[in-house]
Amino acid sequence: MKLSLKKFETDVTVPTEVLEQITKLCRRFPVLGSLPKSAIQLLDEAMVDARLNGESSLTKASVEKIASEKTGVPMQRLSQDDRQILKNLPEVLQNKIIGQNNGLTKM
Repeated sequence: MKLSLKKFETDVTVPTEVLEQITKLCRRFPVLGSLPKSAIQLLDEAMVDARLNGESSLTKASVEKIASEKTGVPMQRLSQDDRQILKNLPEVLQNKIIGQNNGLTKM
């Protein structure tokens, strides 16, 4: 992939942990596209959003908001740790799948 970088002025600071979050989200949700293009696009959209809202620093929450809009996954689910999701998976499945408790416990 050939990238052409254009110089532009911005007052938005991007902390390292936000860049790591962008990469994590792009790996977790393939619907965003393939790396590195998806990460660059997500970063670009988040920076534009931050600038339009008058924010001087990009936050994980603002990146998750953009990712949520693009994937359709609620923001609170994006910010949960994968271990916590897996820990609660049996309960969630039992609430969603009615009458299959025996099969779910075997799984």
